[in-house]
Amino acid sequence: IVSAQISIAANTVISNTQHWILADSPVSLQGLLTVARSGTLIIDPGVVVLAQPGASIVVQNVLQVLGVPELPITFRSDNGTYWQGIRFGIGTVGYSPADGSGSVMQYASIINAGSVSGIGAVVIEGVHPVLSNVSIISYGTMSIGVQYASTAVAIQLTGVDITNAQQPVTMPCTASACTLYPCYITDCTFAAYSNSIYLCY
Repeated sequence: IVSAQISIAANTVISNTQHWILADSPVSLQGLLTVARSGTLIIDPGVVVLAQPGASIVVQNVLQVLGVPELPITFRSDNGTYWQGIRFGIGTVGYSPADGSGSVMQYASIINAGSVSGIGAVVIEGVHPVLSNVSIISYGTMSIGVQYASTAVAIQLTGVDITNAQQPVTMPCTASACTLYPCYITDCTFAAYSNSIYLCY
């Protein structure tokens, strides 16, 4: 167990802009952290987030995970057990390449997230975040889960490496799934999985 520089209590709600810098690292995540619809969480290069069992991040506005090649960002469990991962919920602001605003994860590792009950390490609901150069080492069956939503969602995965997942990317099966839930995959690897990339649930 690594001593934390700052500790985020369970059921914390971010309702303004919060910025985790390298000097804050490691950040201990004690339980549920919600980025509310008025909130923004920005995480700087090199930050390590140590999640306690059952901890999770639920995004309802903006999450920017801004790692760089020489200083990636790491999310992992503090004691080797699983944590519940990151959920981009309804209300999340999608990424805009024009001005760099909205939700994005780049140069980051997500380790031991998810659960045996099928909760994904990253769950996406009705938004279009960008995941670029992200490594996911799963605990449970699913790594990236796209759930039903009332709005169209386009998922962009670039340089995403998924290891130890039975279902790397899971999407709903409907007649309009390809229209509502397009997934653009570039230079990604899916290792040690037992099923196809797109699965129904």
